[in-house]
Amino acid sequence: MMQTLCRDCLLILTTSELCDIYGYRLWPVNEEFGKYPLDNMVKTVRLVFDYCLARSGQLLEKLALEPYKDLVFPSATTLKLVFSDCYECEYVDKHEDTEIALNYIKAIRKIVPNFETITVESKPNNTGLDGRVESAYQILPELFKNTKSSMFSLSDSAFMEYVDIPKYNSLTHLAFGGDIEDQRIIQLVQGNAKTLQTLEMRRILNGNIAELLKSNDGTDQVFPQLKKLHLRRKAMEQTPRRVETTKAVIFPSLKWICIDMPYPLGDDTFLRGNSNTLEYLDMQIDTECIDMLCSYNVFQAKRFKSLKHLKLRPVLTGNDDNNNTDIIMPNNINLPMLLQSMSALPQRLCIDGFSVLYEVMASISHVPNMANLRILNIMNTQISLSQILDLLSRLPVIEELGLGYTANFGPMFSQVSLIDLPYFVSTRYSPMAPNLWKLNQCFDENEMPLEIFANYAILMKIICPTLTHIAVPDYIQKKYRKLVQNEIAKPHLQSYKKYLEILLRVIPKVGVRLI
Repeated sequence: MMQTLCRDCLLILTTSELCDIYGYRLWPVNEEFGKYPLDNMVKTVRLVFDYCLARSGQLLEKLALEPYKDLVFPSATTLKLVFSDCYECEYVDKHEDTEIALNYIKAIRKIVPNFETITVESKPNNTGLDGRVESAYQILPELFKNTKSSMFSLSDSAFMEYVDIPKYNSLTHLAFGGDIEDQRIIQLVQGNAKTLQTLEMRRILNGNIAELLKSNDGTDQVFPQLKKLHLRRKAMEQTPRRVETTKAVIFPSLKWICIDMPYPLGDDTFLRGNSNTLEYLDMQIDTECIDMLCSYNVFQAKRFKSLKHLKLRPVLTGNDDNNNTDIIMPNNINLPMLLQSMSALPQRLCIDGFSVLYEVMASISHVPNMANLRILNIMNTQISLSQILDLLSRLPVIEELGLGYTANFGPMFSQVSLIDLPYFVSTRYSPMAPNLWKLNQCFDENEMPLEIFANYAILMKIICPTLTHIAVPDYIQKKYRKLVQNEIAKPHLQSYKKYLEILLRVIPKVGVRLI
């Protein structure tokens, strides 16, 4: 128990003593932070330093006083370093700045002498990693040395002018959150291609990817150890598709990939040679992408046996700079063709935002091993009760289901009144899906009344008695509970009231992800 409470420690030092914090992050009572000598149990240390302390010499002075005197975490193997705001710093000459950097390294290694993993974070609103404190970049290569895992997270490519690229070698993790049109970003990534295990690039253009995969001599750039790749485009505007192709196996060890942008190449580069390792695939697709996947037989027999999670989303166009306004939802994507080309489904499937849902469901029924599907998320798409029953009949081991509803229950129930519907489904269809325990419900107030939404939940609980977790959007929970409470108090539901009361103990949908 104590090892759990003390495994993660937080130390924040600033120019203001009132803002200093030292304590175990999971400790239940804040007032007890740092009271007990349990530092030898700490495995992860998060250090947030105001760089102004180092410039003025106050950092070492603070660490020489209680409660930081002789502070050391001998068992900590993970160091998370965050540079805090530094608005008070004034310019110092290069020699003085270098001396400060050396003192900074000395202070960090004194506190966490045996770290093997280091993560350096740079955040737009909480950072000293910029031009005001250029020497911060000098200390990072020294801290990265002799570590098993080193992550560098850069918030904006504008900071690249302070990075001495040749010294930033052997990194295992790289993350960029700013505009990545800078060629130096490509150089940094390629310079660490042999050691990178995680690469996250946000706000990029298709052209960056083509450059990333080609070395200076024109040959394919291989990332032999990369396990996780996340690509996100700069904005939602349409960008010209790049037709570049590669020949080599670029990503032979990928386990996790998210392509949060139109597929940027003309071939199966990202899915080539990793069918035995890939476990998670999340990608936006359009007609051109589907044609490519089918032409290369990407999902044919005996490929991607390790794939457990598959998430497919349509490519959206529009403007998402500040909010999701003016987004255009495509309606001509031939998703059924892609599903029919698959030799098998993974255990978890998420189909998000497609309008031709019934065709999609019909396509899934033709995919072998559909009966093994355990988690299905078809949120943001409406489906009737008739279609739900048809779907459940094909999913005997389903455990978690996410869906949205149509305003009507479908042709199977057109002649059945709302009062008679519970008895009708209980006698003809219940019980179904004996392993289904979680239902994540999507509500669209423009598509259906809340009363119908609540009745769907009641009917789903009657059809699937094993349901124990019902998730609804947070903003309608109070009204939802009241409606369900009123419904189950009615005479025609008295025989089901005992196990329908669980619907009143809903969990918020906000923050819940099935995949």
